Amino acid sequence: MWGGNYFADLFPASRGWLYWDKKMGGDFSDGELAYTSIDMVLRSFSYCNKEHGKVHPTQKPVPLMRWCLGLVPEAATVLDPFMGSGTTLVAAKLEGRQAVGIEVNEAYCEAAANRLSQGTLF
Repeated sequence: MWGGNYFADLFPASRGWLYWDKKMGGDFSDGELAYTSIDMVLRSFSYCNKEHGKVHPTQKPVPLMRWCLGLVPEAATVLDPFMGSGTTLVAAKLEGRQAVGIEVNEAYCEAAANRLSQGTLF
């Protein structure tokens, strides 16, 4: 769960945190933490999302989500209950996995559908 550090007292103890170094500096956060229940040491991923178009305010980069999918065993279907612009679904598609996304905002659903139909995905 991205932003899990804000809710760490609500989750069971875990050493399996993920850290995304955004390489942005300035007025934005240097990085973002994600809580996992996976028993592993902290993992870090560095990637700057500045050069790529964003559709959603909390959009994660596709390479980050592909990296995350590589940390978990292959499942029959990947579920993203807060799909946003569809980054997790794009990553799943690129990894050859089936995925289902749920999003209440129609504009984000359309953006995700457009991203999934493109030959080049950001």
